[in-house]
Amino acid sequence: MKGTITLERLSAILDAYGSRAYRWPEAERDAALDLLAHSPTARARRNAAAELDAVLDILDIDDAAASPALRKAVLSAAPRPRSRFLPRFSAARMALAASLVLGIVAGSWAGREYTTTSDSSIDIVQATRLVSSFEGF
Repeated sequence: MKGTITLERLSAILDAYGSRAYRWPEAERDAALDLLAHSPTARARRNAAAELDAVLDILDIDDAAASPALRKAVLSAAPRPRSRFLPRFSAARMALAASLVLGIVAGSWAGREYTTTSDSSIDIVQATRLVSSFEGF
């Protein structure tokens, strides 16, 4: 996709991905290369990013070099991913859904004891249970 890109966006891409174009987001790569071909300021910013890349390539940095305190500080400052489930479903909505399910289940089980057979005749055991349940009234 070839479009336009601002100098500020190119700077953000260079800061995030470095000076090598193959690391840039594919959707913006052609537009960034087009800006570099026509803008001396863009080329200067890419050259500065290339110098930083060269220094970082020389350094032999591994994950073990970071102290536990630094690792903890960086991880605690990182933004937490927000749950996609909980904000949409508040406690009130969850309670309403649970009561609806409970009502459906209770309603379906309540009528099982006194159902009729398929030929619409009442079983004698069911009739006896039905009559005995009203004896206290």
